[in-house]
Amino acid sequence: MLSACPDGSEAFVSCTIEDGRKSLDVCLEGDIVTYRFGEVGQPPELAMSVPVREVEFEPWPGVSRSIWEAVTFRRGDYAYEVFGGFHRETNHETEEVETEPFGGVSVRRGEERVAQLNCDPGPTGYGFSSAIYDAKVDAGQCWDNREFVWKEGRASGGLCAGR
Repeated sequence: MLSACPDGSEAFVSCTIEDGRKSLDVCLEGDIVTYRFGEVGQPPELAMSVPVREVEFEPWPGVSRSIWEAVTFRRGDYAYEVFGGFHRETNHETEEVETEPFGGVSVRRGEERVAQLNCDPGPTGYGFSSAIYDAKVDAGQCWDNREFVWKEGRASGGLCAGR
């Protein structure tokens, strides 16, 4: 897996964009989630770090052929939704499940999408992991899978009580 995340941290998404000219990294280190975007080999054009309790994280809902998750960072009027996942298809000749990774960032100003940047084809550093989910649960939050939001409180398996 590609990763420009520091040693000891976990990559949510780590990939190149625009034919390898730009890099996109979202990393979890302890209870901090960091977004970095910019020219490869240069200091980031944009970097944001927020406590895991404050980052917006949408876990995979558990249905569809695609496994995906998203993390959203906010700065002023802008929202940076970083997504990662993979499409699963069964090869009907071999009966093996084949996966095609994807990832990128969608930038919005209010409700208007101002940019959509997709990871370059090939190895996208998205490793389906429960790291951010687990960190939010450890921080005292639970996922309400009816309202699709994180709430304060502890519950069995990280799901809010009664869900």
